[in-house]
Amino acid sequence: MKKPKSPCLNCADRSIGCHSKCEIYKTWKSQHKSKQKIIRQAKQEITGHYYFSEGDAN
Repeated sequence: MKKPKSPCLNCADRSIGCHSKCEIYKTWKSQHKSKQKIIRQAKQEITGHYYFSEGDAN
């Protein structure tokens, strides 16, 4: 599986700090996090291991 590329690659509107106001990036990041969660859950079911991330601490 290839690592998905963020929409920032070759973006003409890219600037320092643009992630906080870019709706395209926010949508992509949300979808990417959802996919990562599904993959993590599948790996846990297969191996019985838990992959910890900072976001899981809450």
